[in-house]
Amino acid sequence: MYRKSTDKRVLQSAEALYQAVLTLMQDKKYEKIGIKEVCEVAGIGRATFYRNFDYVDDIFRYKLATTFSRGKSCHFGREKGVDESFRSDLVTFFDFWRGECELLENVLNANRWGLFQEQFMLATQFKLDQMIELYQLTETEIAYFSTSMYTSVSTLLKTWLARGKTETSEQLVDLLNLTHELYQKQKEHYHRAPATT
Repeated sequence: MYRKSTDKRVLQSAEALYQAVLTLMQDKKYEKIGIKEVCEVAGIGRATFYRNFDYVDDIFRYKLATTFSRGKSCHFGREKGVDESFRSDLVTFFDFWRGECELLENVLNANRWGLFQEQFMLATQFKLDQMIELYQLTETEIAYFSTSMYTSVSTLLKTWLARGKTETSEQLVDLLNLTHELYQKQKEHYHRAPATT
């Protein structure tokens, strides 16, 4: 895990380590990159690394967390009430990450998309809490709803990256809604279909 800090030197070291990882990824698979070489490329001692991080993955974890934090005012309506448009929240969310697509591509190229999902869940837990309170969800409903929400949105972003980032944020939300509408229609179809013997 990474240690949070607002110290300017720590932030500079973290950025240097991130850039070093990207440099090394140009010639090497991410899985083969070690702490020693990251520190060498960054020009930072291993003691400094271990004061802030435990693993190379923590560098991406840190970068994602700070990016989510920087964009917290737009992530799923941080500044809005829960009753405001969920569609608007999603469009704003996708707009924000459109501006941060280089980081997303780096995470994807490192085969560490799970780190994005992890930080996404942590950064938007407040919105889930609001929805749980508003809709009085049971523990079971919470588990499945949160999994469905996080998986749908993060997979949509991943697909958008893989397809060349051509769709607008509004189109992404429409595609997400279409998926849920088709699922609902399929569910209704099965409920109406006569049983076969």
